[in-house]
Amino acid sequence: MREKSMMEELFDRLREGWLAALIVFAAALGANYERPMRLDDLYFDQMFTRFDGNLLSFAQEYWTIWSGRVLPHTIFVFLMGISPVLVNILSAAVTAGLIVLMAKIAQPEKEAYGRRFLLAVLMLLWFYLATPAEYLNVTVFWKTAAVLYIWGLFFALAALLPFISLLYDGREPSRLYYAAAFFGALYAAGFEASGALFAVFGGAAIIAAWLSGKKAGAVRLILWAVGTAAFAFFLSAPGNAVRLEEECLIWYPDFGLLTTADKFFMGLFYTLGDLAGSLNLPMVLISLLLFVHALLGRKGAGVTLLTLVPLIYYGLAGFENAGPLYRYLNPPVLAADSAELVNTGIGLFAAFLLFFLILALTYRERSIVPAFFYAAALSEAAVMAFSPTFFVSESRCIFFARELLMIPLFTLFSLDISLLWDYYRRRVG
Repeated sequence: MREKSMMEELFDRLREGWLAALIVFAAALGANYERPMRLDDLYFDQMFTRFDGNLLSFAQEYWTIWSGRVLPHTIFVFLMGISPVLVNILSAAVTAGLIVLMAKIAQPEKEAYGRRFLLAVLMLLWFYLATPAEYLNVTVFWKTAAVLYIWGLFFALAALLPFISLLYDGREPSRLYYAAAFFGALYAAGFEASGALFAVFGGAAIIAAWLSGKKAGAVRLILWAVGTAAFAFFLSAPGNAVRLEEECLIWYPDFGLLTTADKFFMGLFYTLGDLAGSLNLPMVLISLLLFVHALLGRKGAGVTLLTLVPLIYYGLAGFENAGPLYRYLNPPVLAADSAELVNTGIGLFAAFLLFFLILALTYRERSIVPAFFYAAALSEAAVMAFSPTFFVSESRCIFFARELLMIPLFTLFSLDISLLWDYYRRRVG
């Protein structure tokens, strides 16, 4: 077998990630470049000049009077002080990095090369074409939100990669990558959604590894402790209490009257309703791919039939004329009548069944990572009910959940493609 030439080796490396990243970056830059300044962008654009470039003074005031999101927004003020165009370019780069990183998580094999390249391009198409414009408009195409929802998710996933590799194959990242992961953990901690994702997912990964006899190692434990402590620190900012009170007056004057149980059930019903509504497309595709995976992988008639339950539930939810069953597919609401209770029970059963099926059917191929991300997407949407910005942030919350759902979706897609390819080779071989 002849040795590969230098150009062939270079092309292989490009195929594995960099070429995909460049293509995705070019597409993201084209889509993001002309984003106009609007709403909070104009406020943050003035802060660098108003504080005479003293970012520490800005951070102290922001921390005290408005929010614990001080790290991402202080970095944002610094970049806006240089040029809003720079923010557009960096947002495109982070978007590209996010998509390629998710493709790497969904297709972790070292020999993936062309398959991972294809996956990254498909994820790019999903990111821009399958996401409703109303969600893109208030996240990707809004600078102030992008540094939270896009950058926060990217840095959270980058910081979680050492924990994901622990669950996959136990490989130890390089020291340089660990240094980047520490920054990612701190940045993610500065935004509630990404900070919670890192703290909970990282902690769950450490426990799962320990239960399976794997050692997380001192550096991973320190990384998780630092990121989680930073998350708790940013949540304790005095500005959060100020913002909570002011947002309550505008968006939810009765928020203070709600008990913890009220908020929990409101978040639960909101999430279940969204799974049959705004998040219905990814849920249908995940259910379909899971059914195909059970069928192609010959998982047995019982398991295959069981995968049809969530597929039928989320498939019927997309049709208003689904007959008498549709009354049980409407988004659940906080009510005590029997129809709504049955509705809620069916919705919970479908959501939990899908989680356990993803866990059971992908465990040996992909560890428990896709099931964890599925749970993270649902949980992230549910906990929004604990914030008075629940209604104004609803579409951004849905966007965050959609992106997390891309990981189990494309993990199942890559597994099905591999099974189909193996079947084809057996037939022609």
